[in-house]
This record gives sequence, structure tokens and C-alpha cells, in this order.
Amino acid sequence: MSSKIIYKNNSLKRIAIFAYFGHIAKSPSTISTIETLAENGFFVDIFTVKYQIFPLPIFSSPNIAFHPASSRNIIRLRGSKFIRYIYSAFRIINRRKYHCLIGIDQNGLIVANIIGRLFSIQVLYYSLELFYWKDMLNLKSKIKKRLEVLLNKHTIATIVQDKVRGETLVKENRIPKAKLIFVPNSFIMEPSHRTESNYLQRRFAIPKDKRLILMAGGIGDWTMSKKLAQVAYDWPEEWVFIIHGEGKKNYLDELRPLCDGKHVVLSDKMVPYTELDELIGSADIGLALYENWHQGIFEMSKASGKIWQYLRCGLPVITMDFPSLVDLIEGEKCGICVNSEKEVKIAIEKIFADYDHYSNNAVECYSNHGDFRKGFDSVLKLLKNI
Repeated sequence: MSSKIIYKNNSLKRIAIFAYFGHIAKSPSTISTIETLAENGFFVDIFTVKYQIFPLPIFSSPNIAFHPASSRNIIRLRGSKFIRYIYSAFRIINRRKYHCLIGIDQNGLIVANIIGRLFSIQVLYYSLELFYWKDMLNLKSKIKKRLEVLLNKHTIATIVQDKVRGETLVKENRIPKAKLIFVPNSFIMEPSHRTESNYLQRRFAIPKDKRLILMAGGIGDWTMSKKLAQVAYDWPEEWVFIIHGEGKKNYLDELRPLCDGKHVVLSDKMVPYTELDELIGSADIGLALYENWHQGIFEMSKASGKIWQYLRCGLPVITMDFPSLVDLIEGEKCGICVNSEKEVKIAIEKIFADYDHYSNNAVECYSNHGDFRKGFDSVLKLLKNI
């Protein structure tokens, strides 16, 4: 873990984060950014939407405040949640002095720039999702993409997960590489180590002699959830496949019949991110498979939060053979990349045959490439110099 940068006499400096989405609780980058800024002497205001898929995370620091956008029809702005969001943020920011504004993804960038221009405040762009020109098929998406490109040029820097996705941003938004700061999509917790736990065993009454294969995160066709549940019945009896995460109700209803509760277990009750170490540490191998439906998935690289969580807890990873993932996972010898769900069984057997080697490399890989604070140090230095 890198040493923290602690600023003196700047406790009154405020940072505003614009997160116009309803899944903050499952966004490692957003949570880690909030925590890191607060522990380095900033007061952090997070402007978000009122409806959240999961309850907003609870932080111990008193220097963090959430401001969900008002759902009232303010000044007759009927039917425009985005305008009400901007207006709600404006009313608060108008009464305070801010050191910097951080806009997350397109909507956050647009709001941060509007308010930044009104009050002469510097803006940082935090790119979590990639928006490609080729996917902008309607007028609204084209306008938002044009605004992203235009406004990105006026930010003091752009935070992105890794060089692969950074190269895409440089090409799509026509910004200089020098404006990029690379920060992996990971939580900030204790130093990486092989976590020993029996969390899932206790929760689902799984015998201690079973080996647990875990797929955590989003549940849906894009993560091959049903395909994996089906092929898991061809695995040895001593392996138990756990599907933990959240998904749409209709999809979960289709998935449940494929989960017998013994060989394949569905765990769709979400837990606070502070319990993730214990949950993930009770498994032996982590799966992160994706359908290649979108270029953003193909360029996943260091943007997969669950891969970093697996590695931080010492779990070897089985993921897709996308070039960026092959470079990370097989390059660091902390897992195996496959072409389809049918190859997972063989990959598991290979890992169990040399488990300690893969597990130790997983911890090392996280320490070298997945430590959020190491990447975010560059952001803190930039903020210090504003």
C-alpha cells in the first residue's frame, strides 16, 4: 500500500462529486474516491439521484455528505429529472466555496462543467464507462457524446482505469494522453492477503471439505450466469458453484430453477461492501466471465471491480481471453483466461493443481497493479497544486 498524502490546514476545502446514477453502493471507484478524499482532509459532497438500487454506503468520516436530488417539481421543471438535479446541486454549491468538482461519466461531466463555469471552479472528469461514437445511434446520445468531447477538453485531468481504456478515451474524445490519470476500479481496504473465512459455508451450510467457485457481481446473460450454472453440473461433486450478486427479477426467476442449493447456489442478497472481504475470502477461485457484446467489455482490463476484489483476497481468477485481461491475469500468472464457459472446468483443475502458486501471485498482482491509493496519489497531488 502506498503512503497516504495528508494535507495540513485544508480541512475546509470542499470537493463536489456529481454521480448521476443509482448504484453508488456497487461502484468501487466512487466509494474509494469518496473515502480517500475524506481521509486526506477534504470535505466531500456527493450529488446523486434520490433512487438508489441499494442503500447508500455509510462512512465513518464526518466529512462526507450525500445530497440526493430533490424529486419535487422545482420552478415548474416538470418531467426533467436531470434539470432538477442540476438545480438542486446549484442551490447548495451557490452557498459554499469549492476547491474542485469531479464529474463521473457523461452526466456528471456535463453538470460539473455547467456549475464550474458559473462559479469558476476547476473540473476533473472521472470516466467509469466508455462511450463510443459508433454506439451513438439517436439524437440524444449524439448530443451527449458531443458534449462529453467538448467538455472533456476543458477539464484539468481525466481519471480512467488503465492505459487500454485511456487510449480509447484519447481517440474518442480527442484529448492529450498527458491529461490521463490511471486509477484501478478497486475498493480501499486492508492490504492484500489470502483471506481466510467461512462466510459462505456458514450462510449456506456447505460442508468444509467442499471447494467453492465464486461468481460475484452482476447476474445476467452478459456475465454468462445461466450458462455457468448449467455447465457446473458437470463439475466434480466436491466443487460448489456460488452465484452471488444482483440481477433483474425476471432473469433471477429464470436462474433459480438451475440452482439446486447444493451443487449450484444462488446468493442474491446483497451485503455491505465492508463484508465483501469475508464473503469472497471464503471461496477458492473467482470467476469473471463476460459475453463480448460491447467494446467496453472487450476492453475491460482494470475496470472489473470483482477481479480486483478476488485478487486482493488471494483468489486465483478465471476470466475471458480478451487481450487486456490476458495481459493482466496470465501475464501475472494469477489465473487462467478462457474462450467460453465450457473451458472453465479444465481451468479450475489447472489452478487447483498448483493452487498456492496462483493464490500468492493473485495477492502480488493486486499489490502491484490494483491498489487504488497508489493510482489516486496522482489525483491528490493534482488537487494539492490547484
